[in-house]
Amino acid sequence: MNLKRMPAFLVSLALVQLACTFGGYAILPVDQLTAQPPADVRGTEPASSIPQPSAPVLSGSAASLTGRVTWNDAPVNATEVILCRDMNTYSGCVSTQQSTVSGPDGVFRFEDVQPGEYVLMVHAIDSDTWQYQTTSLFQPARINVLAGQQLEVGEISLFKSDLRVLTPLDGDLVGQSRLTIKWQAYPGADYYNVYLAPEGISSPVISLDRYTATEIIPERALLACDYSLRVQAYNVTGEMIAETDGFVFFSVVDQPVSCQVPIISPADKTSLPARGGELTWQAHPLAAYYTLVVWKGEVGGERVVDYARVDGQPRFSFEQTLEPDTYIWSVSAFDETGLNVATSELYNFSVQAGQ
Repeated sequence: MNLKRMPAFLVSLALVQLACTFGGYAILPVDQLTAQPPADVRGTEPASSIPQPSAPVLSGSAASLTGRVTWNDAPVNATEVILCRDMNTYSGCVSTQQSTVSGPDGVFRFEDVQPGEYVLMVHAIDSDTWQYQTTSLFQPARINVLAGQQLEVGEISLFKSDLRVLTPLDGDLVGQSRLTIKWQAYPGADYYNVYLAPEGISSPVISLDRYTATEIIPERALLACDYSLRVQAYNVTGEMIAETDGFVFFSVVDQPVSCQVPIISPADKTSLPARGGELTWQAHPLAAYYTLVVWKGEVGGERVVDYARVDGQPRFSFEQTLEPDTYIWSVSAFDETGLNVATSELYNFSVQAGQ
C-alpha cells in the first residue's frame, strides 16, 4: 500500500485539481493490498471494491491483522498504527480505535480485532500527521475484517514531506514569465514527478512523471497569476519516498496577460430578468473560445448552463426562462489547442419573481 499525506490544515480545492489535502491526515496515491496482484485503482473505484487479501479463518469471532511499515524499502521501527472504525476526512478517527506500534523489522500486529470495516492509519515519519489509504477523492479505503481471520495487509510504504524547493520559494512574487524551477536532489531518488498549475485553472503548466533532473523551465510562458507547485521523489522501485510539504504557492506579477477573465455584467449580486438575460465578460487575448457554467442555488447544484461552448463575442444570452432563485456562474477561456488559460471568479445574480 502506498499512502499520501495531508497537511495539518484545511486548504481550498480547485474543482479540477487532483492533488487534494485535508486537516491533519493524508490521502494516498495508490490503493493496493500487496497480497493481491498489482492494480492501480487510483480514485477510480469505490472503497467497497478494494480487493481483500486471502486469509485463513480461525475459530471464534475475533480476528488478527498484520502488516509491515517501510520507508524507501527499509523497515520503520516504533511508528504508531491505528485501526479506525469510523474515519472522517476532516477530523480523523471519530470512533473506537485500536492502536499498536511497528517493531524493528517494521512489522505490526493487531490481535482481538472484531469483525467489521476499518481504516488503517499510520503515523508519518517526519511530522505529527497520519497517512492512510484512499480509493477516491474523499473516501478512505476500508479493510473488511471477517470473524476469525488472520489478515495480512502486506507492506505499507510511507513517505516524508521534506523535499525542498530552491526556487521559487513559498510566497514569492516572480516578475518574469520564464522561470527556472529548482529543487534539491533527494537522497535515494531515482526520478521525480512535477506538477505546476495556475490556481483555479484545469490545464497544468507542468505535469511530468519520471523526470530525472532537478530543475525545469516551463515550455509555456507564465501568465500573471497565482501558481501552486508540488514535487515528489520516487526511488528505483517506484515507491514515493518524499514530497514537498504541501504545495509551494507563488505569484507571477507584472505580465501583460493574466489568467483571470474579468466579468462585465451583471455586476456581482445584482439581478437579471427571467427572460432575455445576458452575461458578458472581457475578451481574453489568448482565448479561441470560452466555456460557461451556471448553477442554480449553489455551486455544484442544478446546472442550467452545462459548460456551454461560446465562440466569438464574449457574451451569452439565455434562451430559457429562468426561475426565481440565486444563480452562480463562471466562464473559462481556452486557447486554440484546447488548454484552459484563464477563468473568472465565481459571480452570482438573482432572478426575482415577477421580473
